[in-house]
Amino acid sequence: SIALQNEFVYFDFDDYQLLESEKQRLMARLKGMGELNQLKITLSGHCDNIGESIYNDYLSDFRVKAVAAYLQEVGIKVEQIETKIENKNYMKTKEIL
Repeated sequence: SIALQNEFVYFDFDDYQLLESEKQRLMARLKGMGELNQLKITLSGHCDNIGESIYNDYLSDFRVKAVAAYLQEVGIKVEQIETKIENKNYMKTKEIL
């Protein structure tokens, strides 16, 4: 089993469309992992602390769903993907630790 910790997917500011460059980067990482049907993937999304918390929560959710949808397009089954959304307080908590 291979764990990719702190693997980030970047988006344009205030957007949740998966960038082509990020799709290519994700594909390159997936190709090096062997059989796709053996993977378990956890996606955790969060935004920076700019703007309203509720808006950022929605944006985080849309971003995670965009990555999950792309992974499904390339052959990862929905059962292999777990999603988590971190709220605005995530950034503040990380700064304290």
